[in-house]
Amino acid sequence: MSASRRGLTVREASEDDAADFGAFECSTGTWYEDEVQAYVREKALTHARESSESYRLLVAVERARLIAVAAHTNDVLIMPDDGTCMAARLQVLAISVTDQGRRLHGGTHLSDVLMATLIADAMDRQRTDVITAIVAGENLRSVALCERNGLHSQTRYSSRYLRLTGRLMRPGQPMTREEA
Repeated sequence: MSASRRGLTVREASEDDAADFGAFECSTGTWYEDEVQAYVREKALTHARESSESYRLLVAVERARLIAVAAHTNDVLIMPDDGTCMAARLQVLAISVTDQGRRLHGGTHLSDVLMATLIADAMDRQRTDVITAIVAGENLRSVALCERNGLHSQTRYSSRYLRLTGRLMRPGQPMTREEA
């Protein structure tokens, strides 16, 4: 996948991005941001290399500057009826400190454009309309971002994390009567 919007390009990460990953700054000092920053710097490329069939690592660059890192993988959810459901799990969406809160031309949040791109890639690659993410419960900005982008169902994942899940409509998919 390679998408471009006014100088902003989203593409699959490569080993050539290693130096940028090692210097990437997305934390303002909270424990959950530190955790994400350490993951991007130390593990994301290795994870992508070792799990290339199920894990997809994307970068957003602008004028050769890394501004965001995003990834998704497949997941299996246990359903209330004792069945299972295939889902795409949003593994990470990290935006550089200098670009957090940024709005693009027209007023759209950069984070929403990146999240929509990540979700579309996940739905296409994982071939599912069920999207899930594990988010620190204290990370209200990420919880709000997920909710704005259709991940409305929340369940407690652990003492520190929430699982947000949504069943999303694929682009071009007609609405059912119940959705209208």
